[in-house]
Amino acid sequence: MFLFRLTLGTLLLGSSFAGYAQTTDPAAALRFYGGLGVYSSSHQDLGSWGNGARIPVQALVGYQLRPRLAVQLGVVYSGNRSTYDGQNGYYNNGIPVAYSVGSYSERSTTTSLLARYTLTRKLEHRFQADLLGGAKFEYSAYNDKGTYFDNRPATPSATPFDYTSTYKSALLSLGPSLRYRVVSRLDVVYDLTFDLPILGGNYSNSIYSPRPRLQATMALGLRYRFGRG
Repeated sequence: MFLFRLTLGTLLLGSSFAGYAQTTDPAAALRFYGGLGVYSSSHQDLGSWGNGARIPVQALVGYQLRPRLAVQLGVVYSGNRSTYDGQNGYYNNGIPVAYSVGSYSERSTTTSLLARYTLTRKLEHRFQADLLGGAKFEYSAYNDKGTYFDNRPATPSATPFDYTSTYKSALLSLGPSLRYRVVSRLDVVYDLTFDLPILGGNYSNSIYSPRPRLQATMALGLRYRFGRG
């Protein structure tokens, strides 16, 4: 409830600023926009992971409320899977004695609801600077599944295991955004936000609870405006 009130207050405050600004700015003709790009944060970092690479992809939709004020909903997804075959197990004279064979997977999402307020003086310029503010929700699901083999003569065994854990966190987000119009309706957008966890931030099935800290998030992508105009 607190998060909802804070987000609503941010939008209402932006509306009041936009109402003042629209006395000199033309009305926006293209109300809806959609975007796609790459994303990187401490929750979903861009780089190598397991047997491959992690590339978080963000899709978003937005609506232009006023010439200077828009609201947008974004969803980021990344996932990967790695396998292991006992190379890190216990060996005796080069012979594997106790080891695990299995796979580890991770699926992560970040959902954001942000207000976008344009700071640039003239809206017709190709280059625009915006201020982003709102809330984000992070979620991850982890799974480690396989079989533990113990080949010691006294206790030979093969024990299956299946461990699952989740992570959840709600954050407040604020930061700058830069846009450049390449052609009519198409923009290149770079977002840099600073996110502060306020709720959650815990792993299930674990006593470990990270200390809330400010984190930086970056996103780079394309945005296309829909509508008449």
